[in-house]
Amino acid sequence: MRRLRFVMIMVLVLSISLAACSKITDNNDNTNTEPAIFEAEIIETGDRLLVAPDEDSSEYKSSDKISVGLLETEFFDDKGEKVSSDIFKPGDRIKIYYNGIIAESYPAQISADKIELIGQNQ
Repeated sequence: MRRLRFVMIMVLVLSISLAACSKITDNNDNTNTEPAIFEAEIIETGDRLLVAPDEDSSEYKSSDKISVGLLETEFFDDKGEKVSSDIFKPGDRIKIYYNGIIAESYPAQISADKIELIGQNQ
């Protein structure tokens, strides 16, 4: 009886371990080179941008506010010309390109590859 219980517990532990490993492998699949893209409104500017993603975006399901890291980000104005991050102001509408990874904190966190201005707050 003890041996049977031990075997059943080991089978359960092994199956949980294998399930966890397969999930990790799926999350680290880097074969998709397409960036994730969403539109948002800027709430605050600085070393990072604090944005409110559009409610119909999948990013909004993670958080109603996202802190956007700008370390290696390229910035473009509404004409497609490369600019500095200084042109972005609270209330502006932007399109954010990133690798699809969202740190589930509050606010959520991402690192942007590219940000395009799509509408300026007047």
